[in-house]
Amino acid sequence: MGLFQETLIKDPNIKNEACLIDVPELEWAYCELIAARAETAAVVETLAMEEATKSEEEEAPSVPPEVMAAQLLEEARQQAEAILAQARGEAESILAELEARRKQTEEELAQAKKEAEAECDRLKKEAYDRGYEEGWNKGHAEGEKAWAERITAAETTLQEAKAEALNLINRADEERIARIRESEQEILKLAVEIAEKIINNELKADPDKWLGMIKVATEKITGAAEVTIRIAQEDEAFLIQNLREVRSLFTESPRLQVVTDPNLKPGDFILQSNMGEVDARLHQQLNKIYQALKEEGS
Repeated sequence: MGLFQETLIKDPNIKNEACLIDVPELEWAYCELIAARAETAAVVETLAMEEATKSEEEEAPSVPPEVMAAQLLEEARQQAEAILAQARGEAESILAELEARRKQTEEELAQAKKEAEAECDRLKKEAYDRGYEEGWNKGHAEGEKAWAERITAAETTLQEAKAEALNLINRADEERIARIRESEQEILKLAVEIAEKIINNELKADPDKWLGMIKVATEKITGAAEVTIRIAQEDEAFLIQNLREVRSLFTESPRLQVVTDPNLKPGDFILQSNMGEVDARLHQQLNKIYQALKEEGS
């Protein structure tokens, strides 16, 4: 037998075809071994992935859409409250620091006044002594008057400085408090905007959660005979596709009408009925949370 021999190789996946090739015996055997190992590894990996996916699906808890929607709104409210609480804590620290500085300034002004009064007494004594030395009858009146004017001027300057210092402190307090309040509102507004984006992303990733929000809204118009659902143009196809499920959300099976509204964003909807209207726009719901937290902080 030579270096090369004719060997018939038949692929196991091909039943009716075979090819005749010339390969070295050792190389052919080695190639066949490598191919078999690769195929076995691929099959094992595929089975492992399928098993892992199956396990995840079995372990993943089924959460009703309406519960998930309520959880998202609650998480948004908690996040906004946490940010607001942090801002309030920082504001209280700043106010405490300002109060400490106010007390320190008042103590310094009191000390300055005390020193000024001591200086006044010294000047009076000096004036008296100098007037006495120059002659009581001749120089006392003029010397007393001159030094009295200087003392009065010093006291006036001291009072003006104290008033100006207190005015500056009060103005600084008012400006900082105003900035803190503005910051609280901005932080709270930002928290609500972030929450709105998070919920929008959740609804895009899992539109079924939107049906849960509709279910919660239908409970507010129980007994309605006719209901109009106003939605964004982008949500029309999904709602029509799930219209049967939407109908099942109403206990009285009212006559439904779906209307697209160009003023609504994806995920927004408004229920209009003879029992009233439910504005379920996401921004409006979060705005109610914002107003409640804003009033609580004011």
